[in-house]
Amino acid sequence: MQVVDGRVNIQGVQAVNALNAIIARHMFERERNNRGFYVEESFVLPWMYPYLEPHGIIMKLNRDPLPTLTPEMVAANRKYWADYAAALLADPRFQGNDAARSAFSKLRTAHAGLYVWRATQGGQPELVSEAEHAFRQALELCRASVETTFRYAEFLTKLERFDEATKLVENFGMLDKENREVGKILDQIRKLQQLAGMESTVRRELESNPANLNAAMQMLSVLASRGKFKEMDAGIDQLIQRRDLPAAVFKNFAATYVQLGRWDRIERVLRRYLSLYPKDAQGWYDLCVVRIQLQQPEAALNSLGQAIRLRPELRQAAYRDARLEKIKLFPSFNQPATESPGATLGKTEPGGAGPTGAAGLYGELFGAASVTKAADGSLSIRSAPMRYVMWILAFIVVAPVSWWCWRHRIGGRLAPGFFFASFLIPVLVVPGIALESVRVTPAALTVKTGLWFMPTTHEIRLSGLESVTEQIEAKSGRRRFGSRTDTVWYFRYRTGEERGLVLSDLFEANRNKVIEYLHRHGIDVRNAARSTP
Repeated sequence: MQVVDGRVNIQGVQAVNALNAIIARHMFERERNNRGFYVEESFVLPWMYPYLEPHGIIMKLNRDPLPTLTPEMVAANRKYWADYAAALLADPRFQGNDAARSAFSKLRTAHAGLYVWRATQGGQPELVSEAEHAFRQALELCRASVETTFRYAEFLTKLERFDEATKLVENFGMLDKENREVGKILDQIRKLQQLAGMESTVRRELESNPANLNAAMQMLSVLASRGKFKEMDAGIDQLIQRRDLPAAVFKNFAATYVQLGRWDRIERVLRRYLSLYPKDAQGWYDLCVVRIQLQQPEAALNSLGQAIRLRPELRQAAYRDARLEKIKLFPSFNQPATESPGATLGKTEPGGAGPTGAAGLYGELFGAASVTKAADGSLSIRSAPMRYVMWILAFIVVAPVSWWCWRHRIGGRLAPGFFFASFLIPVLVVPGIALESVRVTPAALTVKTGLWFMPTTHEIRLSGLESVTEQIEAKSGRRRFGSRTDTVWYFRYRTGEERGLVLSDLFEANRNKVIEYLHRHGIDVRNAARSTP
């Protein structure tokens, strides 16, 4: 991936596929109320699964997600393929045409993949047998299909039918002796089988001695490696009730959930930890950061107050910490300790130093900006080269690491999720950085942002203003780890008109420079404590 004059050149199959997925989703969202969509699957697009149903040899992409695949849909699909496959296999021309056999096998495998998703993630475990039937039928159409073999083997390993998966891949290896992936897949199956065996052994140990902490920790590690996060959560919940649990174990649990991005679980572990170790100032400070992520500002301020009372020097670190930016707009953040659990933190200084430690380094590198003042008196803010470099480095690190974890079956579904999500960096983030800019003059504020294929320009006039107010707004929505928080500026004019502007990442990271500029031109930006859930 290269960025030249704001244009992104993408290379590699995975990057192209990720871009195709984004474009397909955009087309669907834009036209789904006007057109019908049908899919012949070339590669898996996970976002489509809730919308798909079998439709002949291909699939229909419905306008809205389907609650279930009805028995009638499944029965009709089975009958259709039974008749169709029988006709194909009875045709000598088909028997001797490897390309045709591979193509139709792939079509049937796509249906099997839909049934797998419905059985494992869509709440229809009864479709396991239908997925198997579709896989076997796909292999009957083409026994040398590498895609069908490997996807079927992956499904069998999820069902812990490791011997069947091994035999399936070994049989394929006899047909395609030059395929180097066969050995790798067999190794992965054996490792998964070993983990399953280890889980059974450790379970027996725990049944005979439930108080065995080492066995319990080993079990949690195995569950995490196998992607059994619900069982892992239950095990951790049980362990943290022990009053003799060492502090290091709590921190290990919290670190595990940090890697998974499970803020709700981190908060649960830290609350229990601090009930046993209430004098750990850093623990209270960490809890404050976690509660900000969970959109719990008042609780975060309480945790911060506890941290500062235990270690007063955390006061200065707090008002420089970018992670606490969302609670700095609340009056209690700046009130005296006798009036607020947040203690006296002082006001953040425009253009002041960033937070200390890793948080400060993150803000300085990933939010780096080039600020220039033109001869006409305007102020321009654009992304600095370091911002491009850091995001590109993030992609270079995350993509291969998550790929390696995926190939070695580490992290369950999270590894492929991180792998495919990492391609949003070259596809969306870096082009967005190139596009993003802020320009302010005494007459207008202009902000350019958005996606590279759908840019947005906001132009706010600054004449006739009555006030400019900054506030936090928590956007509710179905998100895995809490709702999103935006920083919004409201421009109120003397005519009664009001305009709102959600600050872009670049704008928010450098908003103090804009505030200083506006102040010099007689416009002050006020803070508001209101947060709209």
